Amino acid sequence: GTIPGEHVTASGTPPHLRLDEVIEASPHRVEPLSDELTETGIAPLQHMSLTAQRKWKQAEVQRAFAKESLDITVASTIGNETGTRRRVVMTAWRENDSIQLGFREQGSTVRVAVEKCPLLLPDLEKAFDPLRAILATVIYGNTEMRVHMTAADNGIDIAMESGAKINEDMKAAMVRAIARSAFLRVTIDGEMIAMREQPTISFDGAIIDLPPGAFLQALKDAERAMVQLVVSHLKKSKRVIDLFSGLGTFTFPLSRKARVHAVEADEAAINSLHHAQRDGGKSVTSQVRDLMELPLTAAELSAYDGLCLDPPRAGAIEQITEIAKTEIRRIAYVSCNPASQARDIAVLVKAGWKIISVTPVDQFVFSPHIESVALLEKPGSAKKRSIFR
Repeated sequence: GTIPGEHVTASGTPPHLRLDEVIEASPHRVEPLSDELTETGIAPLQHMSLTAQRKWKQAEVQRAFAKESLDITVASTIGNETGTRRRVVMTAWRENDSIQLGFREQGSTVRVAVEKCPLLLPDLEKAFDPLRAILATVIYGNTEMRVHMTAADNGIDIAMESGAKINEDMKAAMVRAIARSAFLRVTIDGEMIAMREQPTISFDGAIIDLPPGAFLQALKDAERAMVQLVVSHLKKSKRVIDLFSGLGTFTFPLSRKARVHAVEADEAAINSLHHAQRDGGKSVTSQVRDLMELPLTAAELSAYDGLCLDPPRAGAIEQITEIAKTEIRRIAYVSCNPASQARDIAVLVKAGWKIISVTPVDQFVFSPHIESVALLEKPGSAKKRSIFR
């Protein structure tokens, strides 16, 4: 709850300190938008102005790369605003005969109900009440559910995770409640309960059917900024491989100028990518493969001159080890964890790649989570002059 440069008093035993009083506040200290979101750990940086937060995130990325002895200058953080998040996972439970929506306190089983979430798109926030009406038909006693809410391009998609048995009477009651809402689709534990219209998402003109609970970049503007960085860097590549491709966030924009092969472990995501409706572009092929368990080998990667990867938080050190054996000219590495990103990139730098840029993206506003895009290039070997010239 502090900001660098502040003078404060705190109590407790390090490293578990509690802020008692701010004696001399930073000029960047602001009033939190929601005390509930601070409690849960969803948005613990609400006391910092967006300007201070972005500078802090830039410094955190710089620190992660310095720890790996990578001497670079990290670009300024690309900022985003509140009220723009298009997906969220919430906890739902019954309390005092009413349905609560909220989050768990960080590192605790305590649930905190929220009436408003200023981080979300207004349409998602407005959906709380009709969602509660649907949940009231299936949540009884101590039943708890996780609820994925996604703002697709054409409306809101709801995917619930219960684990409890839902009988036919409950499903019928759900259908009646859904009919009174504007939700496009509601699923529970992967089972379709009702669908008014197929939720879709688009990437650079490619329209994709959204699988229930599918991963999307949290903010559309953040996604757009990352895509621009990746596409600009790989614009001269003719054959690109997109690793951990998901639904095709980078695949389809890259396919405007290059043939792209997308690889992803999630079969539903690849199926949607494969059947996308497109308005042009070069060929896109796809493959279901768990790159954490079975990385592509250097030989399999040898056909490509450009590579994009966006792995999970743990990074992709096994896959990076194979990439390091190749001569792929340009690499765009998108990450939500600067520490694993810097560790992986150190392997590539040792193998001959040069870091062109590293750009943080403030996709998770008021959260310590940081998205960043690193662009690398391997200098080509000089072409041998023919003895006949």
